Amino acid sequence: MVYMTNPLSSDSDNDGLNDADELAAGTNPNDPASTFRVASIRFDVLSAVTLQWVGSTNRTYRVNRSVTPSRNNYTTLTNGVRGVWPTNTFTDARATNQTHFYWVELE
Repeated sequence: MVYMTNPLSSDSDNDGLNDADELAAGTNPNDPASTFRVASIRFDVLSAVTLQWVGSTNRTYRVNRSVTPSRNNYTTLTNGVRGVWPTNTFTDARATNQTHFYWVELE
């Protein structure tokens, strides 16, 4: 697929993500609304949290959780989540009743 990005800018759509990262994630580098991000977090029951993120087919994702907003002390909850366009979902069924920080990575 040809995206016709701006060769004079590393971020053609000015959304804060560079074009190369957007192409790797499967998002459109010319559309500021097309970003690799967690789209929603839902508390299902006392011990379950469901994350949804914008994703793409032919990608795999890793979901991480930490009690602090740091990558120094975290738990990888799952690896190899197969990408589905437009929305991917993962439920952390072992969440506790405390604050957690989640992030999704492209593998």
